[in-house]
Amino acid sequence: MEIWAGGERLDWRRDPVRVHAFHLVTPPDVTALEVTFQFLSPTSPSQGDICMTPAILALRWGAMVLYPAGYFSRRIRVRASVLLPSDWQWACALETDVCDGSQTTFKTTSLDVVVDSPLLAGRHFRRIDLDGAGGVWLNLAADFPEQAQATEAQIEPHRALVREMDALMGARPFDRFEILVALSEELGGGGVEHHGSCEIVAPSRYFTAWDANAASRDVFAHEYGHAWNGKFRRGADSWTPSFDRPIRNSLMWVYEGMTQYWGEVLAVRSGL
Repeated sequence: MEIWAGGERLDWRRDPVRVHAFHLVTPPDVTALEVTFQFLSPTSPSQGDICMTPAILALRWGAMVLYPAGYFSRRIRVRASVLLPSDWQWACALETDVCDGSQTTFKTTSLDVVVDSPLLAGRHFRRIDLDGAGGVWLNLAADFPEQAQATEAQIEPHRALVREMDALMGARPFDRFEILVALSEELGGGGVEHHGSCEIVAPSRYFTAWDANAASRDVFAHEYGHAWNGKFRRGADSWTPSFDRPIRNSLMWVYEGMTQYWGEVLAVRSGL
């Protein structure tokens, strides 16, 4: 990592306790810092979640950002951008501002929204409208092209899930929702909920061995349901103003327990 100010390279040190915090002294009259660093994706599960394969990228902004400490994350403004290979496609809950060739720049928004809006990209990519109005999208990124070739009969239960969730909840707490699905045996992460999207790592044979995968399909209902239960509405002590503050989980039986209950109910109702 390199930190520059006014053409001068600054020394920094890592905090001995908070391992993601860094300390430095800035020269007088400095109003901006330029920071460059590299993120190295794990190559083995023993190092953490693998977030990139030769054909898929699960870009989690929280690993790509440094920000000033001591501020509410919702008050820090970020304009994120990403440069991808020219033959790759992507999906993300962030609003697009400018597409310039292979580089996409998103509209400026708060840090907490950016970190809560991961991007899925891949060489073998398929994007499917699940509600006919562009409100909910199913995005598939696969290690090999045949793995994303789902039939209409296989897609229909995912469309039915959207209808069943609307019937149960009554209103949506989002304008657009992106279901981000990596079909891979290499990528790590399982299922992760976000307000305007969710990340799901499904078996690479999720569609090609459809009859054998019924037990793994309720994760779609579970992670989609978290948009209501856990993100739009959450336990008071599971919210913090910034990412360095630890959360508490006194209502985890609601956050996960109720979500798991409705996830299994809606997986049945939708035919998943």
